[in-house]
Amino acid sequence: MPVSTPPPSWASIKNKPTTIQGLGITDNINQGASVASTSGSAIDFLSIPSWVKRITILFNGVSFTGTNWLTVQAGTAGGIASTGYVSGANVGITTGGATDRFVLNSTSAATDTRQGIATLCHMGGNVWAFSSVTAWNSGSSTGAGVVTLGGTLDRVRILPFGADTFDAGSINIMYE
Repeated sequence: MPVSTPPPSWASIKNKPTTIQGLGITDNINQGASVASTSGSAIDFLSIPSWVKRITILFNGVSFTGTNWLTVQAGTAGGIASTGYVSGANVGITTGGATDRFVLNSTSAATDTRQGIATLCHMGGNVWAFSSVTAWNSGSSTGAGVVTLGGTLDRVRILPFGADTFDAGSINIMYE
């Protein structure tokens, strides 16, 4: 009778690269620390490694003091990029777009809490594609866009479209 080896415990395998045998493919997903989005006008995730090809931003119950849209900006060691975006989001027939950031939702109320996911994918050079799906108390939205940065992406910023501040929820990122 063959001897059975128990599977490794979760603690022994989490956050370790996995190589698919024979293909040389390595999967290394890293997760940042969740940040409370309960105050302030922007949340930055800094020091993203230069080898990253995909960044996933996770939203849980994010709310603002007003009715502004949820948005994301990307940046380099030189700072956050505020130009060169081609971005838009829609809710039914309501649409919104921007050239200074990625737009996740184009409508909301001050009482809405937003849940969802946004993804930035490296397209080569300094070009990054963006997509998002968000939902809130009164609807849902999809967003998409692209930006060419002036260098290697190493940070993302989450912020309202206008002068609102955060008042509820949390945000985290995963990168690979």
